[in-house]
Amino acid sequence: MGFLESALSALPDAASTPLALVGYVVLIVAWVVIALRVKRNKQLLGSLEKLPEGDRLKVLQMEMGAVHIKSGLTPEQWIRSRVHLYYFLGFAILSLVVVLIFTIAATTGATPGTAEGTITLYQDEFDDPTSPTQASVSQDLPVTVRNEYDGSGGNTPQASADLTLTYRYDRRGDSIYITPQMPFLSRLERGGPIKGINFWWSVFQWQFPRLSVKFVNNTPHTVFLTEIVVKVNSSVINTEPVLIIEEDFCNVGKFDIINEGWGKVIDPTVEFGITNVGAYDSNSPLEGRKESIRIDTFFERATVEVGGYVPANLRGANLVTAFGTIHYTTEDGDQRAVKFKTRVSLVAPGPGAPAPPTYTYDVFLEAGKSGYTELVPISQTVEANSVDHFLLRVATDKSARFDLDFSFRVAGGEELAGESVSMDIFVPRTQQRRIARR
Repeated sequence: MGFLESALSALPDAASTPLALVGYVVLIVAWVVIALRVKRNKQLLGSLEKLPEGDRLKVLQMEMGAVHIKSGLTPEQWIRSRVHLYYFLGFAILSLVVVLIFTIAATTGATPGTAEGTITLYQDEFDDPTSPTQASVSQDLPVTVRNEYDGSGGNTPQASADLTLTYRYDRRGDSIYITPQMPFLSRLERGGPIKGINFWWSVFQWQFPRLSVKFVNNTPHTVFLTEIVVKVNSSVINTEPVLIIEEDFCNVGKFDIINEGWGKVIDPTVEFGITNVGAYDSNSPLEGRKESIRIDTFFERATVEVGGYVPANLRGANLVTAFGTIHYTTEDGDQRAVKFKTRVSLVAPGPGAPAPPTYTYDVFLEAGKSGYTELVPISQTVEANSVDHFLLRVATDKSARFDLDFSFRVAGGEELAGESVSMDIFVPRTQQRRIARR
């Protein structure tokens, strides 16, 4: 029983190649059959030796059937010869299997290695190929990398760290998740408070996620990569509104609520009060008489006229502070409430504007479109037993989540394995027209 348990526990190792598995199974079955025969013959031999000599042949024939014993052999000697024959057969089978295994090893050689790609986010400080974020990583360990802002979207002077978009990469087991991160978006999700922002072209300092693609060639042959194959299994547009209070001092007596998201702001109501401009920088809750204005459902922007609600003692000021809460409903039916404060001009300033930024990419995925494949032409030569590294910036036209499968096509058309990635991309609505292929 112990032999069988040991043999069965070794099956996974023997199954590394089909031929090795077949040889192993044949050996085990043969040895089990031989062991049973030897055991039976030894038991019979022990029983015969207890019987009178004249009865031994008769009992042997009753147990074994027709038995042809050569002249001069006793029944006991015949049984012992059978046991020795079984021992010889067991040794012969073992020798044959060993010879077959050595023959297979000599003719087929070592099992060839694999050639495959891995996906992470690019980050300058992780360029060291020995780093766990750049080299092969154990699938059991969680890995986190941040895709910091690299200036690819152009300079946005007013954008602080609070308004700068980064991407986070998380590998948990076999699953890869890429998600956008920004302090302002996190605060908006919690219900504020948000402040008015004075800007020209873009509120945010943002970019598309930049992927670090590493192709590992562990084969003895050079691999010529011709395309990256990006299979879009699904894409779902993020319809959560992203509200911005535009602090434009050219808007005398009013402020605009801009939606940088991709869903409607449904049935919004603005509850607000007006106080002196010095209260804008206060961290204490602002107080004052509250007014309420209902606004029509909007997708892009809405204007809130507050000039008529300025208290008499503040009407001679250049600036005042408007504060309050915006209530609205999302397209998914969720109720939202965001606290805000912004400065509102009561006099008109002069104009001026910098040049707009441009946001570049390498591969474009249409938000909301599923079940198609994008091919990215490349020309990479990966020598035998080496690693190549290149970058891929992925873009889309709206904020959306994508479930993607990456693979690599080589010269001749063969497709090599890559990885599956779940990726969220944030695209400010007002910046869509400035997206351009690299």
